[in-house]
Amino acid sequence: MPATAEVVAEYIASLIAAGKRGSSAKIHACAIAHLHNSNGYCTPTDSYLVRAVLRGAMRLRGSLVDQKLPVVVADFRIVLQHVPDTLKGRRDRAMLSLCFAGALRRSEVAALRFEDMTLSEQGVTICIRKSKTDVQGRGAYVGVPNGRALEVVSALRDWLDAANITKGAVFRPVYRNRVLARTVEPLLVSRVLKAYLEKAGIDPARYGAHSLRAGFITSAAEAGVSSDRIMDHSRHVDPRHVREYVRRANLFLDHPGGAFL
Repeated sequence: MPATAEVVAEYIASLIAAGKRGSSAKIHACAIAHLHNSNGYCTPTDSYLVRAVLRGAMRLRGSLVDQKLPVVVADFRIVLQHVPDTLKGRRDRAMLSLCFAGALRRSEVAALRFEDMTLSEQGVTICIRKSKTDVQGRGAYVGVPNGRALEVVSALRDWLDAANITKGAVFRPVYRNRVLARTVEPLLVSRVLKAYLEKAGIDPARYGAHSLRAGFITSAAEAGVSSDRIMDHSRHVDPRHVREYVRRANLFLDHPGGAFL
């Protein structure tokens, strides 16, 4: 450091050749620029060569991704029908239900601790101590009602009672019908979801770790909930992200061609 414009341009080109999106290459370039600026160097990303390669990357690969589908509430109910009434099944039902109803990220549900929850007649209040959009760890609260259809809080209570959890990690690995004294890995959430999707006859390849959170937001948009209220619950900072879910959910609602097509 400092890196030359030629080196940075070649690096960005290698990212695109490896299959990265143009938007990902742009993030890498911003990181390089920040590192140079914070150390008192002129950034090579300001050069015409690097900017030309970035423009080419956006034209070639763009930022549009093959987004995974959301697990909307109708599909999620079908998924829950395939969860067995075993110790591991009770964990899976509570974990997936809370992830969906709380619009939680998989890292957030995996990191949840008993001390971060308050159970009441209204439901459960969850303190999210740190998240993707809260890197400073200010924390945020999420309320999850039991609900008439999913009975999220009942599933959570069943798991806590069955696993005898009164402190520490809420969701833990289950091995040979024994609960281990550690937290689950975030990756387990998506693996469990995909396994039950397959049992329900739904192609798991079309869904990912974000499908539960996206499914709640999409279901709320389909139910006519306002974007502001959805953002309050999902803790989105940029309204454009929620607006995209709402737009997709309402593609055929009040369609401009409905009167003449």
